[in-house]
Amino acid sequence: MKWLRSRRAGADVHPLVQTHQALLTALDKAPAVLLIVDEAGEVAYRNQAADRLLQETAATYGFEALVMLSDKLKADLRRATSFPLSTISELPFNGEVVYGSATYDRIPGGYILTWSDATVRVRTDKAVRELSQELAAAGAALTQAGQEMVSTAGASAGQAETVSHSSAELTESIQEISRGVSSAASSTTTAADTARDATHRMEQLQESSRQIGSITKLITEIAEQTKLLALNATIESARAGEMGKGFAVVASEVKDLAARTAVATAQITEMIDGIQAESVQAAEGISGIVGLIDAVAEQQTLIAAAVEEQSATSVEMSRGMAAVADSGQSAARTAETVLAAAAKLQDQATRLNEIANAVNA
Repeated sequence: MKWLRSRRAGADVHPLVQTHQALLTALDKAPAVLLIVDEAGEVAYRNQAADRLLQETAATYGFEALVMLSDKLKADLRRATSFPLSTISELPFNGEVVYGSATYDRIPGGYILTWSDATVRVRTDKAVRELSQELAAAGAALTQAGQEMVSTAGASAGQAETVSHSSAELTESIQEISRGVSSAASSTTTAADTARDATHRMEQLQESSRQIGSITKLITEIAEQTKLLALNATIESARAGEMGKGFAVVASEVKDLAARTAVATAQITEMIDGIQAESVQAAEGISGIVGLIDAVAEQQTLIAAAVEEQSATSVEMSRGMAAVADSGQSAARTAETVLAAAAKLQDQATRLNEIANAVNA
């Protein structure tokens, strides 16, 4: 293999090497891998570091790796349009990808180049770039999440504050309703008392009507007796002849008066009967009204109790929404902290990417 053949001394030494013998003496013990190639890309010289690298490469990956490396260097030189030229090549050796870093420069009659295994550096750079991208993506996602948290927390806090105000207004309305229900209950109680008093008065009216009926009955009996007495007086005056005429006139008038009294008494009795019947119906109606008023009063009492309970619940709800509003504001502050952390994370990702670019430069 030509790449492993010594080219430092003897008749087989390449003319290019003989021309730069003084330079080679200085390069031979340099720690970097250095090679001199002719115009065709054939190796004219390699220093001790290059010898060690090529032997290690052949031992690790086989001689095919050296052929691949030689072909890659020649291809770089053919494509080169200006010098110095730096390249990083991807070399698949036995299923494993190796990255080589080469720098070429022109010298009279050929080229001098340095080569190094950049696999670790390239993989590290790739890992750093991927990590930087992941950090940037995570920072962007965190920023978006933080913005959404701020927006949501702000909206929640606003809604909670609105609900809290609404709850306070609802509480005030409920208290007003409670006062109205209490007032209505009081009025209902007064109405019930008034209705009961009216019932009592109707009962008294019925009793008075019965008493008047008894008196009217007595007057009717007296009128009947008076009528009989007037009839008897008329008969007796007729027997008395001329002397009883005056008495007959008086008896006739008494009889007429008794008749009119009987008629008036009958009318009064009829009216009293009507009053008594209407009084009974009114008393029954008032009793029904009293029952309804009592039922309404009971319902109003239940409503008042329910309103009071609802008022207490509304107060608790208002307190709870106030707590939610406070929590929303706290969440907004937390979200702002997250946004700050996300911004810092993105700054670090950018800085890491800059470092990776600087290392790769």
